[in-house]
Amino acid sequence: MNYKTRLILGASILFTSLNASANFGCSGSVNYLGMEGNGNVFVSLNDSVHVHAICSVNEQGAFGVTTAACRSMYATLLLAKSTSRDAHLYYSDMAFTCATIPNWGKMPSTYFVEID
Repeated sequence: MNYKTRLILGASILFTSLNASANFGCSGSVNYLGMEGNGNVFVSLNDSVHVHAICSVNEQGAFGVTTAACRSMYATLLLAKSTSRDAHLYYSDMAFTCATIPNWGKMPSTYFVEID
């Protein structure tokens, strides 16, 4: 196998394993994207997913991603919003669904963000 084939295969396995471990995922257009003064990033998809915090750019705290990863997630969501592309958020928390995410609550289990 050449390097490019191994890289594609490795990325496919990683993506499959990340999605396989998702307890649930939400998809749609980014209706709201904001950041409060303490660095928490808030997002809402479509009208069916409440505005909620997914990470912090200042401190990891209880969130499942690092501050560096949070900055990348914010940039990814900003790109999705500014280009009208759908975003996909994955959470590892079986207590919620897309419809039951608490409005203005924190979802510290967000672990993966992607756009179409």
